[in-house]
Amino acid sequence: MAGVSLLRAAVNSLVITAASSALAVLATALGAYALMRRPRALAMRALRAGFLLTMVYPAMLLVIPVYIVMYKLGLLGGYLGIILFLSLGPLPFFLFAQFFRTLPAEVIEAATIDGAGEAQILFRIVLPMARPIVVTVAIISFLLNWAQWLPVMVISSSPDTYTLPVALLDLNGELGTNFQGIMALAVITTLPPAVLFLLAQRRVMGGMVEGAVKG
Repeated sequence: MAGVSLLRAAVNSLVITAASSALAVLATALGAYALMRRPRALAMRALRAGFLLTMVYPAMLLVIPVYIVMYKLGLLGGYLGIILFLSLGPLPFFLFAQFFRTLPAEVIEAATIDGAGEAQILFRIVLPMARPIVVTVAIISFLLNWAQWLPVMVISSSPDTYTLPVALLDLNGELGTNFQGIMALAVITTLPPAVLFLLAQRRVMGGMVEGAVKG
């Protein structure tokens, strides 16, 4: 690949995926907790509706709006813009929201009476109780974000921030019918998420079933 370093793309994939997955856990947990505490607030209802809308329209519709927003924020061409975009997936939000709805109200009320603030309730009580969902969201976010290529292509302005899926597309365009090289990179690209899923599939399925049953 003339314009893309395979090693650089692999490092980018690890850094971007790990950072966006960690941020996804924090951001969606905060949003879901706020929705649980203020379910009828207009802002919370708008937040829930916004996440629902992102699940029904195709990703291609986001290309121009994402580019415009990132341009105005000065985040084009860097890691931060990609990480921020990938961290706001609808599935993690709804997994947290569904689980938080099942938490005993008495526990939170008791903590409030004892003088605990919202941050203390979330990080010392709610999230420890939601540990299976936290792990599930982290793993699912990693698997989903690893395979993302469209946001990376839109936000990136140089091969320095390309990830492995984008590098695979670049290689496909450069080598044309060199199927050996394309398949080799495809295996490298799919191997980490495949191994992670095989190792964590019981925990992922258990966390999702737990949230569904409690809901």
